[in-house]
Amino acid sequence: MCFESKSEYNPMDKSNEIFDIVKKYSPTAHMISGDDFKYIKAVNLVGNELYIDIDNKEITLFFGNWHDHYYNDLSEYELFIENLTDIFNNRKFTVSTFLKDRAGCAFLSETAEPDIISLREEVGTDKTILCSFWNSSKNITFDVET
Repeated sequence: MCFESKSEYNPMDKSNEIFDIVKKYSPTAHMISGDDFKYIKAVNLVGNELYIDIDNKEITLFFGNWHDHYYNDLSEYELFIENLTDIFNNRKFTVSTFLKDRAGCAFLSETAEPDIISLREEVGTDKTILCSFWNSSKNITFDVET
């Protein structure tokens, strides 16, 4: 007999809860529902967009050039909610790298403010680094070091 882990859940069951959180931070939020998916789009006052795809097994969060998958485990859901609210509150930002106008890696920061020294140690000096916040007035680009 196979038992489901007590920490597993169906992400679709959390879609209304997620949408309520998104509506707090986005003047324009929409949810589209299908038989086996939910799709949430949030747009702020200056046009920044954030997307959330939800199905029976996972939630995928998209912001800027970054995205991440959160699987059907409650600890993953807690991390998703933390990251989502941290993005909306500008406590985390996305980092995107470009090498001669070609997209490189993208990741979510673990800090509220860009630290160029740490970023250069992580991605190198030969890349342009774009730090994107929900409040785009905080966005910053670090050009290639010469």
